[in-house]
Amino acid sequence: DARTRAIFVDFNVWNPNYALYAAVRIVFEISPVGVWGFNMRTLTITPRYLSAFGMGSTGEWVMTILEMCIMLFLLYYLAEEISEFSVDAKAYVSDGWNLLDWANLLLLAATAYYRLGTYFAAADIEVGVKESKDVNHYTNLQQYGEQIFLARQLNSFNAMLIWIKCVKYLPMLPHADTLRQLT
Repeated sequence: DARTRAIFVDFNVWNPNYALYAAVRIVFEISPVGVWGFNMRTLTITPRYLSAFGMGSTGEWVMTILEMCIMLFLLYYLAEEISEFSVDAKAYVSDGWNLLDWANLLLLAATAYYRLGTYFAAADIEVGVKESKDVNHYTNLQQYGEQIFLARQLNSFNAMLIWIKCVKYLPMLPHADTLRQLT
């Protein structure tokens, strides 16, 4: 009616060739002067992000085991940073590289939080099973897609921080002078 300001259309798409879900949201927004705005967002989700081992393939098992190794490294480096801080707090805080280490570790911990949160939240859903029995049933994957998207963004920013940290160790490489001369 005349009071309608926005129309949201949510749906999921499954691509069996790539084993991908896509959570799609289409938004039609009507401004107060009657101008229509359109926005569409597609969030891709692999089954591996909804359950720890996805569909059970070898690749999904390997990726999950490697992610568990990263979490172990996270715990180890958190303990190492805490021990360095406890030895000499003033010198530790004055070194900017340590602050970069903390930013890196906290982003990695936030990524782990969102990934594990997605695992636990999606543990009881079986996308497609209920829909095949009842055509009126809809499993909304938007919230899972949002969490996965946020974890990916955190990882991409974290990758940038790791490249900045590589600058610290670049002078120790044998060919670092050659790289500096090229720039």
